[in-house]
Amino acid sequence: MYESGSYGGLFVFFWLALYFYYAGCQYTIANKVGHKYPWWSFIPVLNVYQTVELAGKAWYWFIFYFIPFVNIVAHVLIWVEIAKARYKPPVWGVLMIIPFLNLVALLIMAMGETPKAVQPAAHQKPESVREPADVI
Repeated sequence: MYESGSYGGLFVFFWLALYFYYAGCQYTIANKVGHKYPWWSFIPVLNVYQTVELAGKAWYWFIFYFIPFVNIVAHVLIWVEIAKARYKPPVWGVLMIIPFLNLVALLIMAMGETPKAVQPAAHQKPESVREPADVI
């Protein structure tokens, strides 16, 4: 009488595709910002902690994600900071709470190059390091 599994595989495929899209965009953002472990984007709870680190917020902002209603405000503030870190207008961070537009905003923040004048800290050599002198 009841059919089981007629759309189950399609449903799982849709959610996995959405998850890998989000994780792939976050991986790209983490690489461009200079995060030490960009692969954290693919690990379910660790990717939330990574967003807090990408925004440059303190560790306790991670806890805000688990408090109802506070998590909405924290999510917006964190993604606004990530947008600023990617040299994009902060409105892209605000759009992260609007369904379907968040997919576009995430792609916009992941695309594009970091300006050459301002490279991530991971790619810059500290000024205090000098090259060794040639001594004969």
